[in-house]
Amino acid sequence: GFTETELEKRLRESNPPVIGRIDHERLLLDLRTVSPDQDQALTKVLVNLGGRKWKEGDTAEVRQLTPLRSS
Repeated sequence: GFTETELEKRLRESNPPVIGRIDHERLLLDLRTVSPDQDQALTKVLVNLGGRKWKEGDTAEVRQLTPLRSS
């Protein structure tokens, strides 16, 4: 795996860039700053970073993000 610093750097350099913050040795992403129309792009970055190549039609990961949103 990556250290939180390596992960933060890789996400910041991704396309599109994903900005998080490190707190108590953990990288945190605030999904309140991600609009629903950006879910698929964020999921694509996270899936690719995890070592699995994103395939068009991958929607399960996007659906998993939705319950994490706060109104």
